[in-house]
Amino acid sequence: STKNERFKMIGISKESQLKKFKEPKFNYVKYSKWIHSNNKVCVICGDDNIEVHHITDINRIDGIRRDDKRVVTLCKNHHKESKFGIHIMSKEDFYLNVMDLDTLLFHSEKLLKEYEDD
Repeated sequence: STKNERFKMIGISKESQLKKFKEPKFNYVKYSKWIHSNNKVCVICGDDNIEVHHITDINRIDGIRRDDKRVVTLCKNHHKESKFGIHIMSKEDFYLNVMDLDTLLFHSEKLLKEYEDD
């Protein structure tokens, strides 16, 4: 059997094969360095001592659990170190009481656009 026939058998289209080769791999290390060197602040409180948080929704967003382009800047407290941290609270409580998922995604998209336009 040909390579295309094998891909068809496992449900991979020729278009998705070609797309993989057309799009350069996203360089997360470069993106993270850019974030840390461009005076970014916590999207919740404005603290400039930030960490990069990957937004992973409980039900997955667009079928993907972790995407290196879908990040947001949080201070240490809102990330991992206080009772209001997204990794300390349940995601449901964080989205309800600190910042909702749609707002986090808005900040993530804005950050990525700034990076791509830079």
